[in-house]
Amino acid sequence: MKFNFNWGTGILIVIILFVGIMVSIIIFSMNQQVNLVSPDYYPKGIDYDKQILKERNLIALKEKVSYKKSMDSLIIFFPKEFDSKTISGTIQFYYITNFEKDIRQNLNLTKDHNQAFLLGKFEKGRYILKLDWTDGLKEYYQEIDLNL
Repeated sequence: MKFNFNWGTGILIVIILFVGIMVSIIIFSMNQQVNLVSPDYYPKGIDYDKQILKERNLIALKEKVSYKKSMDSLIIFFPKEFDSKTISGTIQFYYITNFEKDIRQNLNLTKDHNQAFLLGKFEKGRYILKLDWTDGLKEYYQEIDLNL
């Protein structure tokens, strides 16, 4: 049997290839994991004015939160102008590439105004350290870039 290749056959082949490629793209894109910044990003966006006020309060401080990284630990130092017993809040280690690897912990400061973390439980990579705390009178918010 002899096969005749004419313009109708060419159009049919192009349409079949186009549909096949489109189906492949759809299947591929549906299997991709989409990481949002945060699963509850919309409510956080509404409260953004509060965060701006917290950042303004931070600017007024004489001393900011700092950190020191050693071989196996990370120590976060809070300003000495506060009583370590009145400071409460949260620390979030925001992992840039995957929010499922974020670590959130409540503040538990020592009398020396610091808190230590063992680096063994962290993935290597870039984090944003998000500190949200209060001294009982004012609220503060600070972000620090970290490479662990």
